[in-house]
Parts: sequence; structure tokens; C-alpha cells
Amino acid sequence: MKLENQCCTRQQAERLKELGVDGQSLFCFCQVNPGGHNHEDSYSDILPTIFDLAIPDLATTFEFPAWTVAELGVMLGRKTNSIYIDAAGTWGIQEMGQFFEAKESEASARAEYLIYLLEQEMLTPTAVNARLEKEGRV
Repeated sequence: MKLENQCCTRQQAERLKELGVDGQSLFCFCQVNPGGHNHEDSYSDILPTIFDLAIPDLATTFEFPAWTVAELGVMLGRKTNSIYIDAAGTWGIQEMGQFFEAKESEASARAEYLIYLLEQEMLTPTAVNARLEKEGRV
């Protein structure tokens, strides 16, 4: 399975950070500059968080944690038995009478649900961060 299908989207990662989710994921979204800083061939990629940022001629800038399915499960802090994938390949979670769908992956669906809970103040960033800390992700 492709790594990008195992992690939330960059936009979701950015939103989770804005909502106060701190911690360290196994992977991160990085801006990679193969020819050094400000090179025209730069691109965004998902790399291991422990990636050696000191490789010659490869300037890499950490942007956001790329939360995995498992890490998002830790953050949610409860079982979500209503995860599904429909015939069109859309992942989703059904909770509280609502559907949280994401075409990208199960990780995206979990991230959508977590963002909803944080925005509605049904879950606090403090609780999420405490769960990450308990798992050694801070």
C-alpha cells in the first residue's frame, strides 16, 4: 500500500496542527529541494520523521506530521466500529448519526472525524495530546 494511502492528507495535518494537536508522527510532510534551498525542482513528499535532514544537496524542510491510521486511532481514543468503504472506493466513518467520508483513505476518514470532534469541542487538544504522550508520540 502506498504511504500516502496510510496517512491523512497534508491539509488535514495542517488543520490538526491549527486545532492544537502536537506530537510526532512516524512520518511527516516535507518540502524537498533536491538541489539545495530554493531550488526550482522542489516538491512535497512524505518522509520518515527520523529522516536524515543533513544529506548533501538535499534541503528538506519539515512541515506537518503525516498522521497514520494507527496514530489517528490513538488520538480518537475509542473504538470506531463503523468504518466502511463503499463500491466507489470512498472511505467513511458513521458515528453519531453522521457520515464522515474521505475519498483518499481510511486515515483521511479518521482525520475528518477527529477534526469534527475538535471543532465541535467534543474532544479537546489536551486530551488528544495526552493520548499521544501516553503512546510516546510527543
